[in-house]
Amino acid sequence: METTVIILFFLALCLSLFKPLLGIYSFIAIAYIRPQDYFPILNNFMPARLIIFVTLISYLFNQFRSGKKNIPTKQNLGLFLIFLSISLSRIKAIDSLAWWSATLDFILILIFYFLLTNLITSYKKLQKFYRAFLCINFFIAIRYIYAYKTGTAVILGGRLSDASMGFLGNADDMGLGMVVAFAYGLIPIFFSEKIITKILYGITATCFMLAAVISGSRGTHAGITAVFIISILTFLKPRRLNNKKFIFGLLLVLTLFTLFLVKYRYTLHDSYFSVQNEDDSGRIGRESTWAAAKQMIKDSPVIGIGRGNFVAYWMANYPPGVYGYQVAHNVFLEVTSEIGILGLLSYLFFSLFGIYEVFKIRKQYKEQLKKYSFIDMLFTVYLIGIFGFFLNGMTITVGFYWHIFILVAIFVSAKNVFLKEVENGRKI
Repeated sequence: METTVIILFFLALCLSLFKPLLGIYSFIAIAYIRPQDYFPILNNFMPARLIIFVTLISYLFNQFRSGKKNIPTKQNLGLFLIFLSISLSRIKAIDSLAWWSATLDFILILIFYFLLTNLITSYKKLQKFYRAFLCINFFIAIRYIYAYKTGTAVILGGRLSDASMGFLGNADDMGLGMVVAFAYGLIPIFFSEKIITKILYGITATCFMLAAVISGSRGTHAGITAVFIISILTFLKPRRLNNKKFIFGLLLVLTLFTLFLVKYRYTLHDSYFSVQNEDDSGRIGRESTWAAAKQMIKDSPVIGIGRGNFVAYWMANYPPGVYGYQVAHNVFLEVTSEIGILGLLSYLFFSLFGIYEVFKIRKQYKEQLKKYSFIDMLFTVYLIGIFGFFLNGMTITVGFYWHIFILVAIFVSAKNVFLKEVENGRKI
């Protein structure tokens, strides 16, 4: 099996050199599934980094040969400003190695976002990528559920997690990943034309929901519940209910939500009331880290204390918290403390400017958008996914994980495809 995986990796590497779009698929599979955690020999090749850099070289060569221009978007400016803020935060960084490691991770995000938004430029490519990305998340959810059911899941921090690293290696982060994936799986139930397709998406969304619940994260429980409620309210509008596909989708989602509430009512009840308890260990720990983060923001409000330096700065300047030195456990405090207020504003601009664009497009191209159901679906996934991400992110450290950047990248690609087709007067 190890030999097979190595052969597949080098095959993917060769294909990426000639077909940069295949490099995108290979990279996202490696970044999420992380085969190197199960076959350590792959770590010698740094598979994700190698794939993405080969793909970048291939893409730039093809661009130079064809003379095509890269697609400009407002989100590009936001990413540039985030990178600038990370660079400026080096001034205050105590641990230069941690800063460089975190910066390199962000460079990978920059490259992937740049490649995705410039390679997924047609309706068919967008559909294929969306389905592939959904399948990758589905695989992770099934793997996690299977490990949970068979008792082989890894216990980290007293809770069950995926036998992997990255965001999968922590129950809270794994849960948030499933909350965002849940939006990818739930919204297509409304938009699908065929009943069988709605059912398949319903099964997929149920797996994401189950994986999120068994993570044991209370923030995740709130995130799943919120995504359900916001999705249902979105499609209760009269103009939506005039369409049979939305009515059937709404009934199916309402059924799933009812089953969710009935099945996990005690779990949700315990999650809610445990948070209200002032003596709850999770609440005490987070209040401690939030206090440290607020002090860091006071110490360096403009440029932050250095990307990836939260723990190092805490250890060097303040006494330990209730549970020692921990990460920020809040996406807003994490970003602001590490790269400053300017960094936070850049981060929010990148993440949220698309909300303004969605409403502008829906107002300006109301009639045209009716013909492009899949694009409209992706807009809705973005809006609800953003809400789930930030709500769940209020209690965990996920500001620079892949979730938000891929969510925005898919939205930007959908926006670019739609506007190009409308401008050219073609029907997708």
